[in-house]
Amino acid sequence: FWSVLDRAQDSEPYQTTLIDGVQRFEYRFLDATREWSSEWPIQDEQDPDQTETPSLPVAVEVILEHEKWGRLNRVIPLF
Repeated sequence: FWSVLDRAQDSEPYQTTLIDGVQRFEYRFLDATREWSSEWPIQDEQDPDQTETPSLPVAVEVILEHEKWGRLNRVIPLF
């Protein structure tokens, strides 16, 4: 994060640890057809140069593995 809203180009960000002990962090997205993907927007293999703006995902799943608490899994709906 930066300490000011309107920062100069050469401003250095501050870094802080939000939580210690995280061994793994993943996320994935649920699209309107109820398919999970690890990338958003999803690239159409038939049309890799697609220019259409994708809709938002239906949900985002966050998976966090912590050395003390084990695996934590949350699905966050976006509707």
